[in-house]
Amino acid sequence: MKVYAKAYKTYDGARRRMELERATMPKDKWIWGVKLMGFHYHIVRWGRAEYQRGQAIATALLALGIDD
Repeated sequence: MKVYAKAYKTYDGARRRMELERATMPKDKWIWGVKLMGFHYHIVRWGRAEYQRGQAIATALLALGIDD
């Protein structure tokens, strides 16, 4: 996961910037998102394989009933 250094005060501001970044990058290479870190929102991106691996692990933990 790559976290962009610029912090945004509102979710809407970060979301608009994320949409711009996503529109200017190659398609189907990255998964984009907005995360709340502390008191600010940050734009994050994951490689597609990294994101899918994380989703599979989270699903397996949920199915097994294991809490973090």
